Amino acid sequence: MKNFLMLTMIIILTSCGLGDKEKQEAKQEDRIEQSDEKTTLPIAKESWRGWKPPKQVNGYTLTYYETDPFSSKNLYSASLRYEKGGVKVPITIVDGSTGKGTAEIRQHREFAEKELNHESSFGYEKTVDYNGTNAREEYLNATKQYLIRFLYKNRYGVSVKSKAPSSEELWELIEGLQSNELEK
Repeated sequence: MKNFLMLTMIIILTSCGLGDKEKQEAKQEDRIEQSDEKTTLPIAKESWRGWKPPKQVNGYTLTYYETDPFSSKNLYSASLRYEKGGVKVPITIVDGSTGKGTAEIRQHREFAEKELNHESSFGYEKTVDYNGTNAREEYLNATKQYLIRFLYKNRYGVSVKSKAPSSEELWELIEGLQSNELEK
C-alpha cells in the first residue's frame, strides 16, 4: 500500500511537471529569452520628458504634445499632433525598453520582421522600407486614412494616423521629428 501511494505521488508530480527538472529548466530558458527582447536600459525620466518635438515640420504646426499621457509607471510614451490646414496628424511614440513598453510595442516589432503586401477594394496593407526603416503602412479607401507603424532604433514604437494627402508627406513629417534627440 505504501509503495502504491508513493507511485501515485510520483505519477501526479510528473504529470504536473513538478517532478521534471528538464521541463522546468526549459520553461525558465523561454522566460529568459522573452525578457531579453528588451536589451536596452530604460531612458531616464528626465531625458524622456526633456525631449521636445519641433514646433514646425514641413508646413505642419505642433498643436498638442504630452509626455506620458497614460500616466503609467514603467511606460514612457509621448502623444503629439501636428496640423496643416484641415489635416491632423496624431503621433504616438512608446519607449519599448521597459516591461510594459515591450508589451506595448510587440506589434511594432512584428511589423519590422514580417513582409506583407495586400490590396483590395477597401485599401491596402503593406510592408514598406523608407530610408532603412521597415514599416507597416495601411490605407483605407472608405476613410481616406493612412496608418503607419514602425519600430525606431529597435526601441521605440511609432504610430502615425492621418488623412494626409499622401504617405510620402507623412514620412517627411516623421523624418522631421528629430527623434534622434531621444537618444541623448
